[in-house]
Amino acid sequence: MRKIEILDCTLRDGGFINNWEFGRDCIINIIERLSLSNIDIIEVGYLRENVEYDINSTQFHDTRSINNIISLDVYKNTKIVAITDFGACSIDNIHPAHKCRLHGIRITFKRSEIDEAFLYARNIKEKGYEVYMQPVNIMDYSSKEILYVIEKANELHPTSLALVDTYGFMDKRELIKRFYLLDTNLNKDIKIGYHSHNNFQLAYSNSIELVEQYSKRGIILDTSVFGMGKGAGNANTELIANYLNEMFDSSYDIDQILEIADIYIEKEREKHFWGYTLLYYIAAAVKVHHSYVKFLLDKKTLSVKSIKEILLSLDDNKKTVYDNNYIIEKYKEYQSVIVDDKEAYISLQHELSNNKVLLLAPGSSLVKYQDEIIRYIKNNNAIVIAINYIPDHIPCNYIFISSAKRYSQIVYKAVNQAIDIKVIATSNITPSFLNIDYKLNYETLVEANNIISDSAGIMAIKCIMKSNVSDVMLAGFDGFSDKNDYADDAYDFEVKSSNKNEIMSSILSELSNKININFLTPSLYRK
Repeated sequence: MRKIEILDCTLRDGGFINNWEFGRDCIINIIERLSLSNIDIIEVGYLRENVEYDINSTQFHDTRSINNIISLDVYKNTKIVAITDFGACSIDNIHPAHKCRLHGIRITFKRSEIDEAFLYARNIKEKGYEVYMQPVNIMDYSSKEILYVIEKANELHPTSLALVDTYGFMDKRELIKRFYLLDTNLNKDIKIGYHSHNNFQLAYSNSIELVEQYSKRGIILDTSVFGMGKGAGNANTELIANYLNEMFDSSYDIDQILEIADIYIEKEREKHFWGYTLLYYIAAAVKVHHSYVKFLLDKKTLSVKSIKEILLSLDDNKKTVYDNNYIIEKYKEYQSVIVDDKEAYISLQHELSNNKVLLLAPGSSLVKYQDEIIRYIKNNNAIVIAINYIPDHIPCNYIFISSAKRYSQIVYKAVNQAIDIKVIATSNITPSFLNIDYKLNYETLVEANNIISDSAGIMAIKCIMKSNVSDVMLAGFDGFSDKNDYADDAYDFEVKSSNKNEIMSSILSELSNKININFLTPSLYRK
């Protein structure tokens, strides 16, 4: 009879959430409750020889150190496995199986490591372990490459060969296509595993789709309690177990799994979020490494459309291998639209020079010191330029926009409220309903320092410097703190950084050699 098995990887994949620091009592209790729930296979953590032994961690220096968390009763009642990334644990740190309370070892490997990984697996199998082969990101493999992995697996006879959807890209169609490639060509005694991620909210439905395929082959479904795992998380152990109980007459004790969730996992979720987010949706939709998406979202300058355009422009061989320098250059390349801004600066010089200029950044001090700001404007007949933001109660003559994301927010307010204001925008902004009066080259206003390269405040100061303004007053330039201190809660303008205040202070100090800079409201940038 066909067997569908659950492999719970809470203690391994869940470790990406808490750095594998579950605590000894928690580790032992989770293992024992998973065993009592009749989960077929329990993955207890990583084999990584570069870590020191820690009784509270699910990262292990060698196989023998796992003995300390596995009771004999658990060892006899359920299969215990660990996982290792190929190259992370030498064969010398994998002791003979009869000396360890470990039934099997799962081996992850990249496309470039196929031959070496299978040789490594053979050596592990000779030591008495079951081996489970886990090719990283099966979506990157061509059919020819998958067939080669199958050929190697048929020679080795591992317990399973898995479909590993590392980045959560797979939909039903892609999953079934690859499943049948394995099912048709893999030796019948080798099970097919499936490790999913929930970027598209498909981990559960894909798992169900897989077990309902017409096949006599054994299936191993990777799951974790409450879906605990890196990024968007995994298929939920409790959901898959409940489904198999109802549809396949399995006998998993769901209450034991829910006790794990209630006692341990809920606490972790309160401290560290995992699950479906915009970030992981975009990563899966465009089929790129999630760190590229995080980098672009963290810039807080791009619309989602712009982010997707940058991601779609990435080279195919770069999309799933994160390269920080590469994405920095792609971001700069996208933003650096070249325009002829000579006439714009001539007009700004004519309108701004010989006047008092007040720049308004969106710090919360604009609200606290609103009366003082309005008094300054009246007393000095100041020209007011707001930065990526239109204040509700402070009159402005201009708005400086350098962020496509902020432009899309500002358009609605400006058009619907019929606000009469001139727009200065950098060349990376594509206009829609809000007309741009002065378009300036983005690249000439950015800083060399990547941390604050496109700080809107710095860019605005440089803009008025190039307009031959000799003095500028700043308000709302509050600086970065642990609190989200903005004049409007809808505008989270920057990502916090421990040294941004120092960097901004230094740059403002340098700029003050060319333009007289004063602060009307308190600022962490003032030295």
